[in-house]
Amino acid sequence: MSIKVLAMGGDGIGPEVVDAALQVLEVAARSIKLSVDLSEDLLHGACWERHGTFLRPETLEKARVSDALLVGATGARQWDHIVIDGGPDEQDLHELLQAVKTMREVMARPQIAKYVTGELGAWKGAKSDAEIIEAIRATAYTGHHPCSTARMGADPGAVLDEQLRVTGIDNLRVCDAAAMPTQITGNPNATVIAMTEKAADMILEREPLPAEDPRSPS
Repeated sequence: MSIKVLAMGGDGIGPEVVDAALQVLEVAARSIKLSVDLSEDLLHGACWERHGTFLRPETLEKARVSDALLVGATGARQWDHIVIDGGPDEQDLHELLQAVKTMREVMARPQIAKYVTGELGAWKGAKSDAEIIEAIRATAYTGHHPCSTARMGADPGAVLDEQLRVTGIDNLRVCDAAAMPTQITGNPNATVIAMTEKAADMILEREPLPAEDPRSPS
């Protein structure tokens, strides 16, 4: 089995984190006979220092064809004064355009359409592709809740088992948003807190708490 991995150092503590992750990946790959096609690049402050931009188009293309990304921490204070104002590229716009059309189809179904009073702001009256893209440009913003980069699961592509243990390596677990099997539909903060509490119980081999029904009278 072979996977393509792109490692990006970031800034702040980013390079050290990525270097440590690469060491773990190397050990894991040997243990499970995994061939890793590794490439490296930069983003955010480290990329700005070398290339004058936070993210190069070439890096974005490499990320799109990679099976996994190792991304270091970004957002070191020395970069707070720089404003990112690149906007979505053509591929982003195409994908967002299709997403808007799909969302509108869903919201037009009778089960939910009765609750819809109309679209607001830049979206009001945006019908053609050009009008939708104009609305996307007017309202899109960058928000990041990365997760699932070391996901748990039972399939061959999963990094962790159901106990958050790294496959093929003893005494190593991952317990943060990286372990989520897929993107959740809300802010990950409370979910990660719950995961860490559960992980502590598993490490200490505590019995699970009995199930409770919040609707039952206390």
